[in-house]
Amino acid sequence: MALDLLRTAGVPIAAPSANKFGHVSPTKAEHVYKDFHKDTDVLIIDGGECSFGIESTVLKIEVVQGDAGATGEPPCFKLLIIRKGGVSLPNLQQVIAELGLSERASIEQLRRDHSKPETENLEAPGQFLRHYSPDISSYLYRGETQ
Repeated sequence: MALDLLRTAGVPIAAPSANKFGHVSPTKAEHVYKDFHKDTDVLIIDGGECSFGIESTVLKIEVVQGDAGATGEPPCFKLLIIRKGGVSLPNLQQVIAELGLSERASIEQLRRDHSKPETENLEAPGQFLRHYSPDISSYLYRGETQ
């Protein structure tokens, strides 16, 4: 559905998440409506229920050597997963291999347990210690230990 929208629009689209900061990702148009119904000029495209509500994987892509424009040498890339999401490291490695880019692209995953926004610059959404907050009560059940 998103690809159809991009093709139809014929122009670049910057699209933020369909949820407000601190809320979990929606899996239905109804969830989006509940977050934004008080806002004006919000249009929702209902493509049906999403099969999973996992956040987007966010990559930082850097050219580390080569310049196809100046020297004709194909560029090499470093991909850094700065936010884990629905597309995993093995998924990305597989796509890179299938495209024949294994020799020109390395991929790593950022190692960070949490961030303190007051002391660190964040590179992507979802890196705050408290970012996704379900609006329901939560309970921890501790079973018997043996």
